[in-house]
Formats: sequence, C-alpha cells, structure tokens
Amino acid sequence: MHVYQDDPSTEEDEGVDPGETIYFYINDARALETATYTADKDQVELNLTAFQVEEFEAPLKRGWNLFSFATVPLDPSVEFVLQSIWGDFEVVRGYENPQGASTFVVGMELFSDLTEMSEKRGYWIKMHNDNTLRVTGVPYKDGTAGDGEPIADTEIDMYENWNLISYLAEDTLTPEAALSPIPKELDGTWMLVRGYDQGGQTYSFDPDLIRYNDMKEMKRGFGYWVWSPATGNFDYPTGDTEGFEETLAAPPLADGNAVPTPTNVDFYGSLTIDGKPAPVGTVVQAFDPQGVLSGKFTVRHAGIFGFAHVYGDDEMTPYKDEGAQQGDAITFYVNGELAVADRLPIWTRDGDRIELNLEVRKQKVIPKVSVLYQNYPNPFNPETWIPYQLSKGADVTIRIYSSTGQLVRTLDLGKKEAGIYLNRESAAYWDGKNDTGEHVSSGVYFYSIQADKFSATKKLVILK
Repeated sequence: MHVYQDDPSTEEDEGVDPGETIYFYINDARALETATYTADKDQVELNLTAFQVEEFEAPLKRGWNLFSFATVPLDPSVEFVLQSIWGDFEVVRGYENPQGASTFVVGMELFSDLTEMSEKRGYWIKMHNDNTLRVTGVPYKDGTAGDGEPIADTEIDMYENWNLISYLAEDTLTPEAALSPIPKELDGTWMLVRGYDQGGQTYSFDPDLIRYNDMKEMKRGFGYWVWSPATGNFDYPTGDTEGFEETLAAPPLADGNAVPTPTNVDFYGSLTIDGKPAPVGTVVQAFDPQGVLSGKFTVRHAGIFGFAHVYGDDEMTPYKDEGAQQGDAITFYVNGELAVADRLPIWTRDGDRIELNLEVRKQKVIPKVSVLYQNYPNPFNPETWIPYQLSKGADVTIRIYSSTGQLVRTLDLGKKEAGIYLNRESAAYWDGKNDTGEHVSSGVYFYSIQADKFSATKKLVILK
C-alpha cells in the first residue's frame, strides 16, 4: 500500500512528513496499530487489526476532577481527546513516573508540555462548567478478539513511588479486587490508593488499615493515585491476566534531576541572560530553602521558560526531603548562575501556576526599588528567613512585634550594599526568640524593616 509524502514544493498538504504517525482504517474501523513514516521508498511490514470504534463517556463536574477514559483514542492529542469539552475547561495536568508532571493550559499552548493523553493514565482537569467528556476510540472490553488476543492491551506500567493511573476494568470493583494482580506486600512494604470523587472529597485505601479505609470501589471514568513499592506492570482483572511482573528497578534519575512527586507548582515567564533572550537548551534549576533540587527545566522556546514543574515534598516519605513545602521561597539558577526574579517565587499550593520573569546578569543587579518580601517558611517553627532588596546602600534594622504592638526582637543587620537578599545565606534570619533568648509563643507577629528612608511592615505566623 502506497502512503504518499507531502510535496514540499506546494503549499497544499498532500500527505505525511517524515517522522509523523500514520493511522490506518479498515472499512471505517480504526486499526490498533500505527506506523511512523520514515523516508521515501522505504518498505515497512505491518500487521493490522481493526475493531469498531465506540464513544466513551465520563461526566465531569465544575471545578477539579480526577478522571480517565477507558478507550484507545483515535488520536492521542489533547485537542482530539478533549474536543467534546473544549471551552469548558481551563487546565489539564498529567503525571508520568519517572518523568514527572505535565500541564496543558488553554491559551498558553506555548508553555504547555502535555501534548498527548493516554488511556492508561489518570488526569486532573479543572472545569468551568459541568459537562460530559466523550472520547472516540477502540473500547476496552472483557473477552478476546477472534485470534485469542485481548481486545485492547490492558497492561498498566507501574513505577516505584507514586503513579497516576486509569481504571480499565468493565466492572466496578473494590480496591482489593481491582488491584488483586498486585501483591499486597513487596520487600516488606505496602501500597496506598487515593481517589477523588469530583465533588472535592478525597478517598484512600491502605491494605494495612482496612478498618479505616473510606474508598469502597474503583470504577471507569476516574483516575487513581497508586503508590507502588516496586517497578513492574499488571493487568486489571478484565479476563486473563499474568499478574504483577516484578522487574529490575527503573534506573535512578540522573544526577542533577529533581525527584517527581504528586504535588507541584508550575512557574513560567520570560528569561533573559545579559539582557538577551535565553537560547533554546538553557537549563533552569529550582531549589527549595534547604537546597534540595525541586525542579529542572530545559528552555524550548528562546526567551521564555515553563511550565517549569517545581515539586513539593512527599508527605508519605517523612524520612526524605524531595522538594518544597507551602510558603517556601524558591531560588532559580540558569546554567549554574543565580537568577533574579521580578517577584519572590513562593511555592504556594499544588496546582498553582505562577508567572515571573527571570534575569541573569554577570554584573551585580541593582534593584530600582527597595522591597520587603514575605518571610519563609510561613507559618514556621522555630526559625524563618526574611528576604528583602535595597535600591541603595543603608544601615538595615528589622524589628519583630507581637500582635499587641510590643517589641519582641531587634535584628541589627548593619550596613548593607544595594542589592537583593533572598536566599538563606543573605536574607535576615530570626530564630523565633525574643531579645532575652526565650522562644516566643505561637501566634501572629509583625516584622518591619528600616533602611534609611525606606520602611515596610508584613505579618508572620508562628505555629507550634
């Protein structure tokens, strides 16, 4: 069968380009297999299997939904999969372990790194209105085709740590039954499942805490977070299954990469180096206040970065610090050079998108205005850092007051040059003690800065 290439000498689109995916139809039925167009006169052998396509429906509510679709879409692009609800949603977020998070935002396609969607993964979507997602594709059904093969490949890849997966079984099952191909214990550890009911309620299932579980079922149309202690794969119980096949652990992330976790804040905006747009390939790294690499991004379009996914610390691993916590100030480095942002980058909460402009200069940056920034972390116990910037050199004093106006602590920072004092090495530090060396109690406090004629006041909270 001849598949024709596009003629580069005309403006019309007559065929495919090298590297593009070719989709096949047999009597109007989509074939499961695809092929990649390589080069003129190449010959490719391919066995085609076609099934009648159907439309899968998933009701979605206004606000956040954790959903999946149990059909192999005719086209995996975001535009095709979500075409039935286009205009009714704001953002879609995916998570693919070990690569990490991905995001698609309507109207911000230039920054978006989620371009294709898989029937084997779950996705977060924020809806403006109630609507029903309809995805046309090859359905997942119990049973086999005429040659004894499953109607669709139901194997789900699992990786050590968190996975955001779909639900493919036709029947609604309890978590124990749905995940029965996965052993309860591997290497003496356990598995945790989290769901979300489109109404704001989160449900959990822990096989070691049966009496406390509030997740009673798993069903199609929903996505699920599953924590796995090992790397492998499994089939939902929709017919024959080979069970969980434990494999060699996935290779660890290369040195200098962040550890993906289920929570992240997306930063994006302009990026300049010595006043010029940062070139494609520029590497942006994000660090939390403890110096943990929490995100890494490679510039795809000159002069802009993002979405740069900056990951939060995983609460399920208290013995390990993977990333930022709410209220943390994020420090960005560009090709190893400290970057200056036009606003203090704060890790706020999972799912937020924050626009800021990053600049790298070989020469010292002199701010045009003096600013007192929000302390971090906040709330805190027992210590915090107070960042600021000065448009000109001055003697700097920071004073801490109680909610009743009583002076609690004076921080005399001495003579400071004009510049930016954001990270822990340069920002003002308060150990939560008063001037007599005693730890102050929980509550709301105020801190003020005095630098020559510049003064400002902000609020902080100690929470013990």
